Amino acid sequence: MPDNTPRPPRASGALSALVPLALGALMLAGCGLSARPYPLVRTFTLDPVTAQGTSAGGVKRPSASLIVTAAPPPGAYEGKKLVYMLRSRELTADFYSELSSPPARALADGIAKRLELSEPSILVVRTQGSREPDWALEISLMDIYGDLSREGSFTAQLALTATLSDLRRASARPAYARDFVMTMPVSQDPGESRAEALVEAYSEGVSRIAEELRPEIRRIVLGRR
Repeated sequence: MPDNTPRPPRASGALSALVPLALGALMLAGCGLSARPYPLVRTFTLDPVTAQGTSAGGVKRPSASLIVTAAPPPGAYEGKKLVYMLRSRELTADFYSELSSPPARALADGIAKRLELSEPSILVVRTQGSREPDWALEISLMDIYGDLSREGSFTAQLALTATLSDLRRASARPAYARDFVMTMPVSQDPGESRAEALVEAYSEGVSRIAEELRPEIRRIVLGRR
């Protein structure tokens, strides 16, 4: 006998395809997963790549101590991310590339390392120890960004003030201050990322700043050239 029992209507093909997709989305949400992969963030420092030469004659006992500090930076540079200018003062952060510390601190550390390698007569430190240092070099950051606003001309912009103060007195007294405003061309080698090329330009700028500061610090701190 034929079966006269009414059959339920079949779902359309489009509806059938939507069901497993909806179930999959619910499973991902329940597991706390996201369809977007977590990015791999590259971290850079501004320390010198190779050790700079020191004076001959063995290790000298430091005759003065110097701490290199970083003043609070402008709001745009409080984070670690590399920053680019796309057009007239429009700044954007590089989500995938950052410095190992906020840029003001990274600059201070880079300058400190270069001074430490080139001036064995001065004990250069980056943090306060058990004994208060004799001198302080404060790095005040004004600008640090990659300028992409000019097509075909990618440059690194760096501006800071370096202030040397005498801490041996009851109240610290500035002994030397200098502004540095630098524009450095960024040359990107094949296979090199834009962030890598920008950090190399910053590192070159930090080396130039340290080299220009060194004779003045030596003259004031050690009393000789």
